[in-house]
Amino acid sequence: MVFKIIEVLGTSDKSWDDAVKQAFEIAKHTLKHIHSIDVVKHTARVENDQIVSYTADCKVCFEVRPEEHHHHHQ
Repeated sequence: MVFKIIEVLGTSDKSWDDAVKQAFEIAKHTLKHIHSIDVVKHTARVENDQIVSYTADCKVCFEVRPEEHHHHHQ
């Protein structure tokens, strides 16, 4: 099996958990066969002593299946 990893940033105004879910939503619309998500770091933006947005920097690991690349019908 061949795996690739791409980095995806998810953002949320609710929580880091939601930011990870947003990153996953982005990834699953463009990638097939997602295997795992590794959250590399959590950051938050602060304004006026309040956290205003949460960001999850995620590495998304997905399987590349070569047989699918040979059957493109346009």
